[in-house]
Amino acid sequence: MEVVRTLGLVCMLVAVAHAEPGRPWADGVPAAVQDQVTAELARGNELLDQGLFVQAVDVYRAALRQWDHPAIRYNLAVALINLDREIDAFGELERALRFGPAALQPEVYQQALTYQKLIAGHIVQLHIECVDPGTHIVLDGADLAVPCPGELRQLIRPGRHVLVASKPGSLTRSIDLALSGGDAPTEHIDLMTLDEATVTHHRWARWKPWAVVAAGGAIAIAGLAVDLQAAATFRSYDKAIATLCPDHPCTSLPAVVSDAYAEGRTETHVGAGLLIGGGVVVAAGAVLLYLDRGIQERIGYTVGPHGAGVSARWSF
Repeated sequence: MEVVRTLGLVCMLVAVAHAEPGRPWADGVPAAVQDQVTAELARGNELLDQGLFVQAVDVYRAALRQWDHPAIRYNLAVALINLDREIDAFGELERALRFGPAALQPEVYQQALTYQKLIAGHIVQLHIECVDPGTHIVLDGADLAVPCPGELRQLIRPGRHVLVASKPGSLTRSIDLALSGGDAPTEHIDLMTLDEATVTHHRWARWKPWAVVAAGGAIAIAGLAVDLQAAATFRSYDKAIATLCPDHPCTSLPAVVSDAYAEGRTETHVGAGLLIGGGVVVAAGAVLLYLDRGIQERIGYTVGPHGAGVSARWSF
């Protein structure tokens, strides 16, 4: 009986609404249309009183197409509540209350607030904030018309849900939700590009293999310098021999000349050793560079009821 009494008040409000100028919900609606809608509302109320909720919903929606009155929204919400369509009813109650208490009888307005509060404790108001243009967001396999960039409120039932966001060139993000009635979570969707999600790891600090290569090159250069010095020493020795013994082999040589020959041989051996050693060190540095060429880690993200998790995929 409480619902019937409340509906009677709403019907009466609609019947006299066109007599009250300055009401935004009545602006631009001719009096004849208001009278016609009032009659339709009365018919919808009769169907609701008889328990024919589906038929009442159809009548109310048809009336709303002619006149979007908060009272009709309220009656539609009542019919939807009886059909256990709380999410749809919640949206209709919000529209019924959008002008405040002025559009409804005080008793009806308070009843609408009560219904709204009760339903809010049974459903989930999921807020989605999207950052990247072109992001495609799916909830439980159904596309969501989320403006990206922008935000959207989605009314859903409590329980487990899966929110998936994807975009070409970005890493797909999957969010597992375990929600209770009355929850109002906010999910911020800011996808990582594939470049941002790829991290390259090395076995050593990048300078170390190059330092080995540089050290080997320095050793080899030093060996080349010593080898060139050896060649210069031998040229000096040959020049001394040509001067001291131009026509016949020398039977004896000054110590300085003999020492020059010995010095040249020593320099030759040292230079060759340095060149070989430098080459070995350079080769070792090249091997280290190959081994340190980098391992790529693709970071993935999954946010679930127990917090955030990170997955990774490795490749050379």
